[in-house]
Amino acid sequence: MDFKSNTIDDLGRIILPKELRQKQKWVTGDKLSFNLTEDGTVIMKLTEKCPEPKCVICAKAERKVRLSSSDICGDCLEKLKKTQVS
Repeated sequence: MDFKSNTIDDLGRIILPKELRQKQKWVTGDKLSFNLTEDGTVIMKLTEKCPEPKCVICAKAERKVRLSSSDICGDCLEKLKKTQVS
């Protein structure tokens, strides 16, 4: 299977082609391991998955914003916006 080439951006990121992610069954939140060999680099999915985003206020599995390493869902964000501080 041939894939298009991608460029590393200023932050060191590269987009993995959708076809590759689908074939390897890699999804958002998967941790990948990069191992150097004599023939190149081997990318493998680690068995431990990153935790799903979860709102720190209501525990809904959603992230609208991330604030100081805490996830907040859209509903709670709207409620916070409407809350007046006195």
